[in-house]
Amino acid sequence: MNLPDYPTPPSGSAATAATAEGSSTPLPENSVQARRAARIAALQPIEYPADLPVVLRREELARAIMANQVVIVCGETGSGKTTQLPKICISIGRGVQGAIAHTQPRRVAARTVASRIAFELKTEMGGMVGWMQNGLEPVTLV
Repeated sequence: MNLPDYPTPPSGSAATAATAEGSSTPLPENSVQARRAARIAALQPIEYPADLPVVLRREELARAIMANQVVIVCGETGSGKTTQLPKICISIGRGVQGAIAHTQPRRVAARTVASRIAFELKTEMGGMVGWMQNGLEPVTLV
């Protein structure tokens, strides 16, 4: 499955936006558009471990996620639901404009899942992947 055809991120350190005349103007550093461009630029090719059952059905899962607001995935412990579903969501363009949140019952679980997903995406914690405790439940953010 290929990543949706997002605009090519601008080169250089500052994000820019094209005007109607075709010239580029710098985007405000903390604007939604600048954050989106930075997230697109940070995307690397996503690799999936071939031995996980969830990975074997990733095309089907991706279609279900694109077509439905809610998708319930049931699978055995160790099947890849926790670590591979966020990667599948990223591969279809989810999380570029916002975040993919994944709740865990304990803070250490949220931190561990975030660390594993960051490792698999070849990125550092706190950048594209992180975690937070929001209210009563810890959350992994991708």
